[in-house]
Amino acid sequence: MNETASAVSWLHRFATVVALAAFTSIVVGALARSSAAAISTLHAVRDVPYEPGYRAIVAAVVVFAVLLAVWLWQSKSDGYLKLLGAILAGVAIVHAVVPGGILILKGEPGERAIHACLEYVLFSLSLCLALFTRTDWRWGEAKTADVAAPSMRGLLALTTAVIFVESILGAGLSSGIIGTPPHVWTGLVATFLALWVLEVALNKFSHVAALKIPAILLAEAVVLQLFLGLVAHSMALNARVSPQPLPGLAVINATHAAAAALALAASLFASFQAFKYLAPAASLAEAVKAAQWGIERETPTNPGETFGIKSEGRANPESSE
Repeated sequence: MNETASAVSWLHRFATVVALAAFTSIVVGALARSSAAAISTLHAVRDVPYEPGYRAIVAAVVVFAVLLAVWLWQSKSDGYLKLLGAILAGVAIVHAVVPGGILILKGEPGERAIHACLEYVLFSLSLCLALFTRTDWRWGEAKTADVAAPSMRGLLALTTAVIFVESILGAGLSSGIIGTPPHVWTGLVATFLALWVLEVALNKFSHVAALKIPAILLAEAVVLQLFLGLVAHSMALNARVSPQPLPGLAVINATHAAAAALALAASLFASFQAFKYLAPAASLAEAVKAAQWGIERETPTNPGETFGIKSEGRANPESSE
């Protein structure tokens, strides 16, 4: 028993290391791509700052993802965890061999955008595995009726999808293949949805701490992401009229990418908590009715049978015949 608990615990720790490595690849990749964009007008190809470190991180992510997948397949984990591990290893390998990823300056803008998108996919998958391999993670928790309209679970799923699309559009913007408006408008929609989630969590599920706290963290992460995005956009506008590249632009872009990853992580975690602790009101009511019906069927019609008392014979044996 101790061996199993220890193995699961170390598996969770290693999955957490993979998620942290994927998060680091997002930050350092944003630094390298921003630096490459600043020197892309030069005639001679120069070394891109942060590119050597980025190569090392990408290689580490591939090795860690493959080791995690092998570990999961050899463990007694559930089948869906083994499948997620295999998908993670496959995406990590594709992420490493996509042209324009590791050799950032030589890649086409579309190739760099694909590479950036795969970083967010890697981070999402590794974060899921880091959560699902926790020793105390259980899907079968006691559930509360999801009385919100629209449902809290559906609202969080939509918020996660919008934040993921926003991250993809941000990768396309940093690579120069799309304009600013799609990314900005998607960010505003994500902020609106995150604040809506917070309002529902505080008003209708304030008694569910496992859902209320993630909703607060989600709202904070999305608002921080929006603020950093506005700052990065303002600095980018100033850089267009500046004779020299702004050294802080790459840093603020990387910080904005890190905030986007944190917002995606917070949204995924809040969604998983909602599916753990909430159930559709209709299905929960049907389950309660079915349980009550089963109790009524098992309840004897004669109350005396509950205590093993037989109705045959005299009730008082001491009475006169």
